Amino acid sequence: MDEPRAHPYAVREIEHAWIPMPDGTRLAARMWLPWDAGPRPAIVEYIPYRKRWGTRHRDEPMHRYFAGHGYAIVRIDVRGSGESEGLLADEYSEAELADGIAAFGWIARQRWCDGRIGMIGKSWGGFIALQLAALAPPELRAVVAVCASDDRYGCDAHYAGGCLLAENAVWGSMLFATSALPPDPALVGGAWRERWRARLEALPLFAKTWMEHPLRDDYWRRGSASEALARIRCPVLLAGGWADGYARAVPRLVAALGGPRRGVVGPWGHQYPHEGIPGPARDFLPEVLAWWDEWLAERRPRTRGRPALAVYVQDGTRPNASAAFRPGRWVELPTWPAAHASRAISLAHDAALAVPFDLAVGRAAGAWCSFGFAGDQPGDQREDDARSLCLDVDASGLEVVGAPELRVVLTCDRPWGQLVARLCDVAPDGASVRIAYGVLDLTHGDDHTRRVPLVPGVSRTWTLRLDDCAHRFAPGHRVRVALSATYWPIVWPTARAFGLVAHEVELRLPVHEDLADTEETSDLASAVDAGGAIDPAGSTRRSAWDAERHEWVDRVEIDRALDGTPAMAVLSEIDLAYGHAMVEESRIDPRDPASARAAFRHEIVARRTGWEVRVVAAHALSTVDGDFRLEAELAAWDGKRRVFARTWDERIRRE
Repeated sequence: MDEPRAHPYAVREIEHAWIPMPDGTRLAARMWLPWDAGPRPAIVEYIPYRKRWGTRHRDEPMHRYFAGHGYAIVRIDVRGSGESEGLLADEYSEAELADGIAAFGWIARQRWCDGRIGMIGKSWGGFIALQLAALAPPELRAVVAVCASDDRYGCDAHYAGGCLLAENAVWGSMLFATSALPPDPALVGGAWRERWRARLEALPLFAKTWMEHPLRDDYWRRGSASEALARIRCPVLLAGGWADGYARAVPRLVAALGGPRRGVVGPWGHQYPHEGIPGPARDFLPEVLAWWDEWLAERRPRTRGRPALAVYVQDGTRPNASAAFRPGRWVELPTWPAAHASRAISLAHDAALAVPFDLAVGRAAGAWCSFGFAGDQPGDQREDDARSLCLDVDASGLEVVGAPELRVVLTCDRPWGQLVARLCDVAPDGASVRIAYGVLDLTHGDDHTRRVPLVPGVSRTWTLRLDDCAHRFAPGHRVRVALSATYWPIVWPTARAFGLVAHEVELRLPVHEDLADTEETSDLASAVDAGGAIDPAGSTRRSAWDAERHEWVDRVEIDRALDGTPAMAVLSEIDLAYGHAMVEESRIDPRDPASARAAFRHEIVARRTGWEVRVVAAHALSTVDGDFRLEAELAAWDGKRRVFARTWDERIRRE
């Protein structure tokens, strides 16, 4: 498809192309190529989210923009996803990495490519870009990684501080459902049914695999770019958001990488910065284009010499779980960790204080990772604070930029235990805003590679690093450290209760004294407001007490029509209607941690004239006799005919 000249170059689009792999498998790609440009650098996005319709809404404006400025764009479906052949076995498999290297070689040989390649990606795409950069292929000259991490164990959707995240099952069910979709017959022809059947029959329980590795073992080290950061020499631009689950990876990577790098962290959730909610969004595409121009096309330097990190310092404000905008300002920091006064605050108390084991703590947590849906950000923390051990100090005018750290001396009455710490901004009227939090399995060492049982009644000192943040406390406000032994439904609770006592608590804050005088640069000042209110029609989030069953119930519904079916989006350019409805429900009896259970249901429909497919996938996670029980269902329809159905009932040992 051709288009009128809207940017420096007119763009021609190739809806579908094959990239051959050494083993004969073909990867599917969509391309945007500039007309009359000659051989140009190529930019690759490599993800399993279906180039045909899964990410089309965001691919079009972003990739067409880069192509219109003279870059060849190649959007590739990972093996076994979208129209790509083969089977998807896991995240970041050896085959996926090898395919990426082979794809670089194929792209570099095309007449429209000059041999230089950049990678861009959000989430999975950012992870794999960092992993491939650590392999140092000669074609890869620059990377842009958004909402991504280099550590698959310590900074991902599976574990935090060694504690199992409920998000592990959330994300596992999502990947399970989307991986069950067929290739589009309009692109692959009559073989689509055979390939679909092969996918359905081979589909793994991703969540089970991840739960079978509760320690940071070789499974997690494989594919974690943190194991080989010294080998990443190409320039890396990193972006994240304070409401995203991966925000702490950006400053850590800025500090750790040895080559040219820059980080940007705004107020938004798991989104590209130019689409960021809560706002203000950022005019990110020109910033990325400047990165490509300097480091990929080797044009006039435009980013060299700029400060290492741009962060949005959020002002203290009222709690709002559906905020569309966060007041604050952008500042630039020349180094990370930035020069600051690390202020140690002793949160003294007269006697040993119990850290509550209360399974209702977490009611105000929001989602582990915000996507900008209504209610998925942390709400007013007062209810959670009332069920926690809270230690307050004056914080008037403090500006905290970095990772707060706690030193705690604890005793536990069991050989196991976990600690949750929240850092909150408390207004004079008691309203409480969560700024950062951290969790820790108390039986883990610093590297999470082994488990050391606690000695009941014997005190021990731990250091707990909370998430990075950038926050200004208003006059009259207090900083609160809220300690608890549970955080449901963010963190899966221990199978049995335990008693935890705090003897000493010291808070170390990265306080900055001079940020008020920092000037915004011209491109930072061009950041735009993401706008308006979050549309509540796309999602609903409810938390309620079920008195009959004596349970707290949290329920999230996303993209469901009034009749419960998927809300459909129409992609007229490919004659396709597509919908994906999700329901997440978690339940817990506050008297019994073993009662925790979570269920997830996905219904996905794709249709055009004469063709319709539907997939229904479900996961349910619970505890039985101290171990995990993972139940799953999968059914698929070709038109009105059900063509596949299977159930799973798996037990996973819980140490």
